[in-house]
Amino acid sequence: MEQVCGRPLGLKFKEVTCELYIVDACFVLMVVRRNSGVAKQLAISAEGVSFRFTNALDIDQDTGIIYFIDMSILLQRLYA
Repeated sequence: MEQVCGRPLGLKFKEVTCELYIVDACFVLMVVRRNSGVAKQLAISAEGVSFRFTNALDIDQDTGIIYFIDMSILLQRLYA
């Protein structure tokens, strides 16, 4: 399954904006906005370090802060 990117590993709905946030191992953090229906990539790195195996996602509904995990310290993608 790893050869095919795009399998969501985390999904969370932001209620106030009606946006769906998605994390996966290849496309990292994406959002589907209310009227677009198309996933837009939001982040692939932080402070110059690329995310390599993102997993799990949560959104603080009060502040809008998005939390997700990069598991690349523990797990490596087969076809990076």
